[in-house]
Amino acid sequence: MGRKYRKIGGNKFYRSWKLWEEGETLEGQLVDISEDNYGKPNYHIKVETANFELEYNGKEMEAGSILCLNACGSIDHKLEQFDPADKSVKIFCKFTYLGEGQIDNEKSKFNGKPFHDVDVEIYEDEGGGNTNVHDFDGESEEEMDL
Repeated sequence: MGRKYRKIGGNKFYRSWKLWEEGETLEGQLVDISEDNYGKPNYHIKVETANFELEYNGKEMEAGSILCLNACGSIDHKLEQFDPADKSVKIFCKFTYLGEGQIDNEKSKFNGKPFHDVDVEIYEDEGGGNTNVHDFDGESEEEMDL
């Protein structure tokens, strides 16, 4: 009939943060953000490169696979400003696992609790070569022509 179907759901890879090792990295395109059963975001990354191997349901993760990253406080606030549904901008991410830390904020109800520390770098491709590179100390660097 000439219909062009696209696959939804399934064939996604998952990796618990507790399985990550310090220094492991993942690079890819943020293609979707969904919500888990607790109302927390899940980040769907179309993998370009990773310095770890992952097998899920008998398949090995490779370039082009979708890896779903569960909510993690150290990345949630960094990615909340991005909308993968906006197809005018492609959002590429590099995640580096820095290890497990401990929250040190007496005003927080989570003070003293462990957390997964993840560094996030963002590259936005607006199609014309103009990009914004985010260093995530909360601010965007100057627009650059890369």
